[in-house]
Amino acid sequence: MVEARETRYRDDPTVYAGVEAENLVVPSANPLNYHQAITDPAGCEPIDIDAKLFVPAGDGPRPTVMVVPGSLGVGPNHEAHAEQLVAEGFVVCVVDPFGPRAVTSTVANQTAYSFAASAFDVLATLQVLRDRPEVDADRISAQGHSR
Repeated sequence: MVEARETRYRDDPTVYAGVEAENLVVPSANPLNYHQAITDPAGCEPIDIDAKLFVPAGDGPRPTVMVVPGSLGVGPNHEAHAEQLVAEGFVVCVVDPFGPRAVTSTVANQTAYSFAASAFDVLATLQVLRDRPEVDADRISAQGHSR
């Protein structure tokens, strides 16, 4: 069984395929449900989530992949996927929505971090990435896990 992280992902110095991570702060929110997320996004409780951006050397902008964790947050499988994608020349953004929310796992209780907040985080990260010069804004994808 995979254990939940004991530290915040942002606090770990991280290098994948020889590329050192840049910590990102992503302005997101904690909507109560999808209805609030869609009809009143400004009324959602704001929160900044963590992410790490890996930009391989070379000319940009480049296609980018967001790696979004499952119910145990960022784990070894997400790191392995990210490292392989970086090695292939993709810009990679590993999203950590769990650390800032002090959630270690949603395996037994999915309400600890709502699916609406999960979706909000992906769209908020997309918005941040679109403004980065290293990122081809027309070629951003997301790789999700279990949640």
